[in-house]
Amino acid sequence: MKKSELRLETARFILRPFEPKDESDLYEMLSNDEAVRFEPYEAMSAEQAKKALDERIGSDEWFAIEEKSSHKVIGSVFIAERYCNSREIGYLIDPRYWRKGCAFEAVSEVVRRTFELGVHRIEACCDVRNESSWRMLEKLGFRREAHLERDIYFRTDENGAPIWKDTYIYSLLNVMTVNGKPYDVCGLLGKGKGGYSYLVTDGETSCVLKQIHHEPCEYYTFGNKLGSELCDYERLEKVGIPMPKLLGIDEKQERLLKEYIPGDTAAELVEKGKMKPEYIAQVEEMCRLLYANGLNIDYYPTNFLLKGERLFYVDYECNEYMQEWDFDHWGRKYWEQQKKDN
Repeated sequence: MKKSELRLETARFILRPFEPKDESDLYEMLSNDEAVRFEPYEAMSAEQAKKALDERIGSDEWFAIEEKSSHKVIGSVFIAERYCNSREIGYLIDPRYWRKGCAFEAVSEVVRRTFELGVHRIEACCDVRNESSWRMLEKLGFRREAHLERDIYFRTDENGAPIWKDTYIYSLLNVMTVNGKPYDVCGLLGKGKGGYSYLVTDGETSCVLKQIHHEPCEYYTFGNKLGSELCDYERLEKVGIPMPKLLGIDEKQERLLKEYIPGDTAAELVEKGKMKPEYIAQVEEMCRLLYANGLNIDYYPTNFLLKGERLFYVDYECNEYMQEWDFDHWGRKYWEQQKKDN
């Protein structure tokens, strides 16, 4: 995750980047033999803990778990990028806070946010002897994929011989449903003021799943977001605006399933210097249809995809026509930006 995304909140905790003020709390935890029993390092000295803190401060992979009531850091969550849009997760809790649901509360929020950002899979490695840890993973829905026998060692005996240990491999797939049908999430396509759009697949066909969100927007006021999208889709379809087909509606979960149209967005074409006059002419033709019906759409280039040589408007949003927000008065400048830059 990016530093800007490293701040989450649960009922009891703030999950945030590590800060210099956390030195004492982190040392208390990392110097505790019981806390690090299953970790790949021994209990740390104050100097070692300070070095570990510096590494965490400079990393995008660590959350400090700060208790709201005491402002004390009582643990950490590690979430690191791996292959094929997957992540590895790890966690450590001060033993004084064990058996209070702290790890479950913190880890479940990190998992939620990670999947919200379009990650396909999260995996975790767990010492077979650490039963409380792997049982918590199972409670979160993780599935045990493998039992690796004597696969790794972190310590040696008095003669220097490896002390081998067994490892459980757990994973959790990012699966979203539409009316009970599961779809694997392949990635996040984008976030708008109305929702998050994900590329999903049922194993045969790729689609776009839009999850309506209710996050505040400073410049726009919403009523019923899902109802508005459906109403706008019908209006634009009647007008003849080329759009991805609506494939499904899950009203309970506020989700829309749309046709997936591969291709560059108009914004990417502008950035690459590949915007052509004929593409802008297609938007002007859409405007002719829209204005005749008293409508505007969101003309920002990220809302348009090019398939072959045809533009599609991929958002379903439309509004009553106002001159200040039409293509010439608001949108055109974003489409012609490359003329100024190139």
